[in-house]
Amino acid sequence: MASVSYEKIFELFLGSVTDFKLASLEEKDARSLMTEYLHKALAASYLSHIFSTSVLDDDTETFTYSMAYETDKDETDFVCTAISKWMTYEWLQNQVKNSTLTQQMIFSSKEKTFYSQANHLAELRALKDDAYKEARGFVQDRGWIHNSYLGGS
Repeated sequence: MASVSYEKIFELFLGSVTDFKLASLEEKDARSLMTEYLHKALAASYLSHIFSTSVLDDDTETFTYSMAYETDKDETDFVCTAISKWMTYEWLQNQVKNSTLTQQMIFSSKEKTFYSQANHLAELRALKDDAYKEARGFVQDRGWIHNSYLGGS
């Protein structure tokens, strides 16, 4: 079984998003939030199927796993990247489900300009859908050759 630290996964995740609110949190709170995204990402059935076993240990901040279909190379980079892509999707899920987007309108008092929440929400949904397709496609690309039909090789 292989293992990887949360830190490596979190670094890839943070390199994929720009979130000033997350950056402004205390380190403990930010790690807690990223750990929540990590758990949600690994709970996604599509990602979980690439592992025969997987264990998240929040105390040691270590993810231990074995691949369902082993290859002869180290797949730590693949695993970390796949998880970070699903974490990005989970992060975008929270952005779409933001309560401020349910308000009818927001305007800037200086310019009296009105902004459309519907357009902003539509763009966020499109980003979320793109993140889902990217994360799923990343896992699919590995699966086209490493699957039960071909004996895993």
